[in-house]
Amino acid sequence: MLGYCHFENMSIVDAYENAAMILSGMGPVDTLKTVNGNTFTVAATRKTSIK
Repeated sequence: MLGYCHFENMSIVDAYENAAMILSGMGPVDTLKTVNGNTFTVAATRKTSIK
């Protein structure tokens, strides 16, 4: 969530919603606007999906 707040300038509520939707497999709610935001999403998703 902090990554979305930092890289995409999302509010904490929007970042929480985005993270919850991605982790549930439904995909992001908001369109990511920066390369760093997209990179963060890929890294965070890969880290949580590797067991």
